[in-house]
Amino acid sequence: MNRALVTCMVLMVTFLLTASTTWGEHVHGRGSIRHSRDYQRYEYHIEYRDLDAIRLQETAIAAEEEARREEQRRIRRDEIQDEGRAAEQDYLDSQRAIRASSRAAIRAPRGAFYRRPGISTSSLPEDHETLFAEGGEYWYYRGIFYCRAPQGFYVVTAPVGAVVSELPEGHVPIASGEKDLFYYFGTFLTSAEGGYAIVGPPEGIFVPYLPDGYTSLDVDGSRYYVFGDVRYQPVYRQGMLVYTVVRR
Repeated sequence: MNRALVTCMVLMVTFLLTASTTWGEHVHGRGSIRHSRDYQRYEYHIEYRDLDAIRLQETAIAAEEEARREEQRRIRRDEIQDEGRAAEQDYLDSQRAIRASSRAAIRAPRGAFYRRPGISTSSLPEDHETLFAEGGEYWYYRGIFYCRAPQGFYVVTAPVGAVVSELPEGHVPIASGEKDLFYYFGTFLTSAEGGYAIVGPPEGIFVPYLPDGYTSLDVDGSRYYVFGDVRYQPVYRQGMLVYTVVRR
């Protein structure tokens, strides 16, 4: 009987030990699973926060790049506008020069007799006048002066001091303030004994046109026209293009 009791007690102790070990392993296993899931959630949270930071950084970098590109575009737009304004100004200046150049002789009186200085001729017109001025002999006909050439005669600018019997047809009165002054294709005349004397123009007077044969001169960005020994500058006066005497 005692042996049977001992055997029974041994079996009971063995069962309890086995049950205890199995339960402990079960409980430890569930804890491991729970810990693994918590770690995975932690890793996911950290990874998500890292992605947010990367996205914010990328957004900031993109904004900076766009700001730089916009600044470059603005600078280029300003450069293009400056280039456009400069080109437009050059165009306007060239157009003014073309208008001034083309209108110079066009606005002369219609029907007026004119010959450009330098033109040569084998003979003088009929009814010409013979004049002496500046120590030389000249021939005059309808506002045009001639000098002798090796073969014939050639047209010259009017010699100051010469006196002609009458004003040429198509002359223009010029406001001078000092004396009566008349203009004809670059020639200035004033009343004198025996007719009209050729004189040099005072600075500051205005003439409505220039004759053919003038030359252009650019000085410090300003356009001038030279005919004979007189320099003119194109200006607008009361909306009209005229020419003022600036230097002789």
